[in-house]
Amino acid sequence: MKTQTFGIEIELNHISREKAARVIAATIPGGGTVRHPGGGYDKWRVTGVDGRSWSVVTDGSIAGPRDQASEEGCQLQIQRLMRLKQKGDPAWKDKFDDVCSILLYHIDVLTETSNEFSTLAKLDTEEHTLLNLDTMLQDEITMFDNRDDVAFTYVGLHDAMVMGPRPQLTRVFVNLLGNAVQAVEGRGGAKVYVSLRKSMREGYYDIVVEDNGPGVSEENIDKLFTPNFTTKSGGSGLGLAISRSILDRCGASIGYSRSFTLQGACFTICYPAA
Repeated sequence: MKTQTFGIEIELNHISREKAARVIAATIPGGGTVRHPGGGYDKWRVTGVDGRSWSVVTDGSIAGPRDQASEEGCQLQIQRLMRLKQKGDPAWKDKFDDVCSILLYHIDVLTETSNEFSTLAKLDTEEHTLLNLDTMLQDEITMFDNRDDVAFTYVGLHDAMVMGPRPQLTRVFVNLLGNAVQAVEGRGGAKVYVSLRKSMREGYYDIVVEDNGPGVSEENIDKLFTPNFTTKSGGSGLGLAISRSILDRCGASIGYSRSFTLQGACFTICYPAA
């Protein structure tokens, strides 16, 4: 039988081929080796420890910072709405809210994907500074604790100082808090608990985010931190993978367990003290 291989093409822009290759090498399990064979497409090649390879080449088909499929879908929805209005069809008013919801959904997807790739591109470039974890967590929780249907509880620890890249750690906290909120949306008595405490591991702090949502199914636990894995509709599947990469570079770790208190998901970051 003929041996067949399959490939996936991903188009990017606003990032150099070299930087994209180094992001891939830093993200794939076990890391990868970056080479620059060059050639007509100015190829950069990444080879993983398992022998699989990624080629990053020039592609003139990308004209702008956009997700083409999402953009075309949005355009069609707007065009249909405009045609109904131009014809004087009163149905355009009924469809207006639906179209707005679709547009907002696609904007959220594009924004999330753009933010994830932006974070990937900056993994090795942002300076580590002295940070107060307690203050950072309170700031981020304040951004989410503005809903009547989700109750937040925070237990902090004063003067928990660490070294790290503030923008990237903010991204980690936003990802975990956002996931927790999405997990409990629409549930009666929705709760999210966040705590900062001294770890049982000497010289470390534990940052714990837990919720009373459904948690992660047993078959998905091993995939949680794998790039492109997501259980969310429209999710990029990069959030937790990037979060782990950021934490790895800070000498920290992240793990999942079932929440003993709330019976939902529980993510614990173990971060070295300054």
